[in-house]
Amino acid sequence: MRQTRVIFFGLVVLFLLGYTGGWWGGTWYIEIGNTYFHFIGGLGIALLVASYYATQFGKLSQLLRFFCVLGMTIGVGVLWEFHEYVLGQILPVSLQGDLDDTMKDLLMDTLGGVVGALYSFRSRNS
Repeated sequence: MRQTRVIFFGLVVLFLLGYTGGWWGGTWYIEIGNTYFHFIGGLGIALLVASYYATQFGKLSQLLRFFCVLGMTIGVGVLWEFHEYVLGQILPVSLQGDLDDTMKDLLMDTLGGVVGALYSFRSRNS
């Protein structure tokens, strides 16, 4: 349970840094940093899900565990993109780029989820 708390705290810090990144990061954040934050966010969500549901995942086959973690990570990524869209409609600031940016963000969330799922199951088996 301690590991779950540490991962959750790291994700909260990442969330705060990512949310304010456009202000302190300037052009670098908009062009490059956003991609890194989505990858690290997907990785963190995958590790959080795998850690939190570790006992339940122990009852499933490894392939099914992998796809459960990956599916939950992708789901969080999609919800995040909805969040960016809704806030962009409410606030006078555009938080979401064009379709290419959204697809790149979802791809990076997915890749981070794949890496996180593979790492969590590899470290659990060793």
